[in-house]
Amino acid sequence: MHKIQFIMITKINNIDDVTIFFQNLYLEGVSAHPDDDFNDYVNYETNEASYNMEEATLRNRLMNDSFEICEKVNVDIYDLMMNVFFNKIDTESTKSN
Repeated sequence: MHKIQFIMITKINNIDDVTIFFQNLYLEGVSAHPDDDFNDYVNYETNEASYNMEEATLRNRLMNDSFEICEKVNVDIYDLMMNVFFNKIDTESTKSN
């Protein structure tokens, strides 16, 4: 499996940043959920932690900030993440056909 190179967003200021963060998570290849602690993510192929402490701490902070922004603008964080992930999956399956 080849990895796409990108730079993880480091600050959430608005709902567009939340969407970018969720897109970044998708590109990392994780099956993310807004309620999960990134310290608990494990690569199922290697059985090793998906993130080191610094990476998990950043993602946990970004997720907490995402919850705050979504609440502020009355957007359901769960629906937003699901839509971002499903739109990416739909786009990829269309490309392969």
